[in-house]
Amino acid sequence: MSSIFFVMLPMIFLSGLCSPSKNMPKPIQALTYVMPLRYFFVVIRGIFLKGVGLDVLWPQALAMLGFGIAILGLSILRFRKRGQLERRAANPASLHRVRSVWRVLGHASVWCGSRWCGSCAVLVPRT
Repeated sequence: MSSIFFVMLPMIFLSGLCSPSKNMPKPIQALTYVMPLRYFFVVIRGIFLKGVGLDVLWPQALAMLGFGIAILGLSILRFRKRGQLERRAANPASLHRVRSVWRVLGHASVWCGSRWCGSCAVLVPRT
């Protein structure tokens, strides 16, 4: 819910959908060029209202492609980093710590020794 107020609403208001970007102050106009939604609405207006094609809208399409490639690249880097941290945490010493913590709490953990097994998260009460 908070992402709507802090991310989506400013993007919608700064995209030029509600009011033209030319009527905004100069620093905010510069900020609108960082919003991908601005380029999307230019393309939508051009296609639906003016009936123009890619020959006219190629700068906006190129900008949206650039945003997409940048976001995809950042997500791939973040996914790799998270996977490397999980592999480091899967060493036998940390596995022993996890087992001992669950024993202290009164549960015996069903653990196969692999981080990727679905049965590792099942808790069985100690009898």
